[in-house]
Amino acid sequence: LLEFTGKGKDANRKYESTSQEGINAVKSELMKGHGVSIGFKGDTSKPGEVETGKYLNLETWAHYTYEDVQQSHAVCIIGWDDNYSAENFNEGHRPPADGAFLVKNSWGSETDWYDNGTGTTINKNKWGVKNEQGQHTGYFYLSYYDKTIMNPETVVFDDDIVGVGGNFNVFAYDYM
Repeated sequence: LLEFTGKGKDANRKYESTSQEGINAVKSELMKGHGVSIGFKGDTSKPGEVETGKYLNLETWAHYTYEDVQQSHAVCIIGWDDNYSAENFNEGHRPPADGAFLVKNSWGSETDWYDNGTGTTINKNKWGVKNEQGQHTGYFYLSYYDKTIMNPETVVFDDDIVGVGGNFNVFAYDYM
């Protein structure tokens, strides 16, 4: 996969501009049915930690890191919207144009959690875009122009290990 910011970094790895080639490479992987794992600068380090977002609009769940800072979190891009309005991002710090990736975060939601068998819920948080029932889903929008998107990876695998042969044991798996 092409480096997402590609030509958008200078010789010192400082952000200069967004790479359309990188955006297109991510879209290509999504069209093949692959999620794209990335690193970026999350507005918080855990859900519920911030009441007003510096980079994240907590009403629209639109995230745009407008500063050239270090990444702090990993997420998975699962879709995109070329027409997602720049107006959805925080006033005073909006991206230069429309367009955003739809991203799944690991911080939980009201729709994607489980009970561990003891009555304790795991990963149930009020984080992310709300669905039609008003429940937080764990998804958010990340501007194409976010200055911290780094290290895109996509993985293709086959869960059929019958033909592997030899002494091979699978003790766990994760379908991302």
